[in-house]
Amino acid sequence: MVLTVFGVSIYDFYILKKSKVKTISCLSSAGITLVVNFIIFIVGMLIGSAIFGDNNEYWVIISLILVAGISYFRFKGREISKGKVKEVKAKKEKKLSPKEQQIDAIRNAGGLGFFVVAATVLLLFYLKTDNSADYYFRFLDPILIGVLAFWTYKKLSFWGCLLMTSLFIIGKLMMIVPAYAAGGSGSAGIGMTAIISYFMIKGVIAAYKYNFK
Repeated sequence: MVLTVFGVSIYDFYILKKSKVKTISCLSSAGITLVVNFIIFIVGMLIGSAIFGDNNEYWVIISLILVAGISYFRFKGREISKGKVKEVKAKKEKKLSPKEQQIDAIRNAGGLGFFVVAATVLLLFYLKTDNSADYYFRFLDPILIGVLAFWTYKKLSFWGCLLMTSLFIIGKLMMIVPAYAAGGSGSAGIGMTAIISYFMIKGVIAAYKYNFK
């Protein structure tokens, strides 16, 4: 935590000083970065504790991701001109046509499919207890979702998106229901499943409209 928080602040000071910004402005920006990242770490700790419980260190990983992501967009969202830091003005977004909106929704669903594959594979590796056939059989689910996500993203396929969404929802229900019956709240898993399912279903509807006028 100390290395990350102070490291990003030092980097902030370095890039500003290198661009010939006044020292007082460099120190001020680095100080704000330090405070913001420290608050982000606390938020990451709360999120990690809420999802995984108190006796874990997963919050460190969550906090690192949050700090890296927010710092990246914060540094990217400014420009340095004549020794002064200016916020980059957002360009007026071009209004998408209905067809472009449909393509965007379909590819967002495919992108979520890739995210589900990565998260599921990492979880399976973390939960590994043996080398049984039953354990390796569990990888069939992310493999199928990955293939369908690729089909959806590249071909904008209605059937690929429909199968991917159905497989995801059915698969997650098969995991959440037994966990809930065993005494777990399942709130984090149910909430994440609901959000991903919403955007996947939105992609299915868009894919239907795109492929069948």
